Amino acid sequence: MENEPQSQEDENFVAPETNGNELAETPEVETGSINELPARLGYVETAELNSIKAQLVEAVRTGEAEMIAQLANQRRDIAEAMIDGLPEENKVAATIGLNIDTGLIYKAAGEIDDYAAELEDALEQAENMGYQEIAEQILQALRSL
Repeated sequence: MENEPQSQEDENFVAPETNGNELAETPEVETGSINELPARLGYVETAELNSIKAQLVEAVRTGEAEMIAQLANQRRDIAEAMIDGLPEENKVAATIGLNIDTGLIYKAAGEIDDYAAELEDALEQAENMGYQEIAEQILQALRSL
């Protein structure tokens, strides 16, 4: 069964907040594990992406540079195509979810510095969009390192 992309009407979304310059939809997230945040943000991993992710974790663990590059590019292309198919108002949140999920690959492979770098990128995006609750969850994960 495929997961349907989240829409603005889903219970995971709340009324718009402003980030100072424009109106931004803020996905509502419950306090919980950083592992759950990508899906809550609309980044829904398909079976194909999950398979690539598992291979990528192993490639990062073993340091296979060519395999890492190939799998990372393949994963990014598929994920970005999925995100491009989402409604405009959901794309930024799903992209933040993708960045967090990429960080989780590094974490699973024991590469904590790369994990932190991906979370820092996601944190910057969340703050820029005015997604304060999301930014706080990311910050909590960074503080726990």
